[in-house]
Amino acid sequence: MKKICYFGSFLADYSRNKILIQGLKENNCEIIFCQDSSYGVSHYLKLVKYFIKIHKKCDVILVGTIGLYDIPLAWILGKVFGKKVIFDAFISFYDTYVFDRKVIKKNSFKAVKTYLWEYVACHLADLVYLDTKKHAEYFVKTYNLRSSKVKFVYVGADSQIFKPLISKKISKKIIVNFYGSFQPLQGVDYIVRAAGMFKGRRDVLFQVIGDGQTKSKVISLAKRKSIHNIQFIGWKKIGELVRLAQKADISLGIFGKTSKANRVIPNKAYEAIAMGNPLITMKSDAIEELFTDMRDVILVDNNDPQELVDAINLLISNPKLREKIASSGLQLFEEKLKAKILAKKLLNLINES
Repeated sequence: MKKICYFGSFLADYSRNKILIQGLKENNCEIIFCQDSSYGVSHYLKLVKYFIKIHKKCDVILVGTIGLYDIPLAWILGKVFGKKVIFDAFISFYDTYVFDRKVIKKNSFKAVKTYLWEYVACHLADLVYLDTKKHAEYFVKTYNLRSSKVKFVYVGADSQIFKPLISKKISKKIIVNFYGSFQPLQGVDYIVRAAGMFKGRRDVLFQVIGDGQTKSKVISLAKRKSIHNIQFIGWKKIGELVRLAQKADISLGIFGKTSKANRVIPNKAYEAIAMGNPLITMKSDAIEELFTDMRDVILVDNNDPQELVDAINLLISNPKLREKIASSGLQLFEEKLKAKILAKKLLNLINES
C-alpha cells in the first residue's frame, strides 16, 4: 500500500485535488494530510511540526494544487527524512496572471518574482505534473526542465456529482449551457456574439452561469446588440449548477484567444461528457490530445462565432448526431477519465520518478 502525504496549503475540496485523492484511495493508497491554510512563518512552522509527527507513516510528499509556495519547505523535509517530493503544478501562476488574465504587468518585479518561484519549485521537485501534455511541454521549455521529470495527468471529473440524468424531459427549446469564471481564457464574448446570430429564434436559449473578470463587459455587449435569448445567471451552489447543466441539450467549453487556452482542457469539458451532454468547444492542441472532432466532441474555430452557430444548428437538426456525440463522450470518460484511472497513472509516474 502506497502511503502519500498530501502536503501544504492545498484545498482538499478543489476539484483537481478531490478527484486524485478519491482515485488514490480507490487504488488502495493511504492518504495522510499535512495541511495548513494560515499565512506567513506560522504556516510553515505548523507544517514542520505536524510533518515531524507523521513522517514515518508516509512514503512520498505530494504538494497538491495550489501549493507552489510550499515546495521549498517540502524539499527540505524530503531531504531530511528521505522522501521524494511530487509537485502537482496543475497550471502556471506566472502564465495565468501575467499573460492570460493580465493582472500582473510583464517584466514587473511581481512578474519576475512569480516566475522565479515557479522555476525554483519545479527544479526542486522530483516529479512535476500538469493537466495536459501541451502544458507539460510549456513547463519544460519555460523553466528549462528535463522532460523526463515533467509529466501530465488529465483532470477528469467527479463522477459521483457529474453524471447523466436518468431521463431528460423533452423541451421545445434547445438549451445551450455554459458555466465558468468569466476570465479571458473562457471567451464568453464569443458565446454572446454567437447567441446574437440566433436573434428572433425562440427555439434556442443560451444559459450562461458564473461571474468574474469579463462579466460586466460581456453583459454590456449583449445589451448593445439587443440579445434577448441569453440568460446571465450568477454562480450557483454545486447541486443547482449540476442540475442546470444536466438539463441542457448542449454544453459549451472554452473559446478564449490566450495562449493558455490552447494548452488546457477545462473542467467543464470533462464534466459535460461525464453528464452525457454533447460538447462544443474550441479547437486546440490540448483538446485534440484526448478528444476527436465529430466523434466525442465538436470543435470550432474560436475566431469565427459563425462556426459555433453552425455547430449548434447541426446538433439541433440532427438529434441522432447529438446522441452519438454525447454517447461517445461518456464512453471516453468511462474508459480514460474516471478518478481511479487517473490516479493509477499518477501512481505509475510516482513509482518511475
